[in-house]
Amino acid sequence: MKETEHAVSRSMANYIIREATSRDFKNIISIVEKVFNYYRMDLIAQQEVPDLLDIETHYTRNGTRLFVAEFKDKCLGCSALHMNNGSTEVKRVYVEPEYWDSGLDLSLVNYSVCTAKEYGELCVNHWIDTRFEREQRSFEMLGFVYTGRVRPLFDINKSYEYHYRKTLNGK
Repeated sequence: MKETEHAVSRSMANYIIREATSRDFKNIISIVEKVFNYYRMDLIAQQEVPDLLDIETHYTRNGTRLFVAEFKDKCLGCSALHMNNGSTEVKRVYVEPEYWDSGLDLSLVNYSVCTAKEYGELCVNHWIDTRFEREQRSFEMLGFVYTGRVRPLFDINKSYEYHYRKTLNGK
């Protein structure tokens, strides 16, 4: 998929969304750390986000993609798409906190959803930490619906996640 240009509404800076590479992992982990710190959560990357530590291996598999939003060689956020026999999920949506109100998260998720549509997927799922209220609102703005399902993660942060789902292609 070719790079797509977007505009960050707050600053009107141009950025691109592209496939992530191994050179992005330090920037992505830094963003995840900032998000976890904001919510006063502990991050042990090897347990919480091991796939982001080895982008080349994890995100070169068939049906698994990781996208980053970049401006002037700086990674501002990411979104992953996992497609597996009709069970499609948007994951790893993290954005630099200073860009939370810019619409960048919407662009990243929408990019992942459009990619799923291109592959003929009929619906997309997403699990959102119950503490991530901004992300919940963003997904709802994009047409995702809370299904009522909640799951515990049994992690060091005692996290629970809400399940969201979006039907694609008008079905």
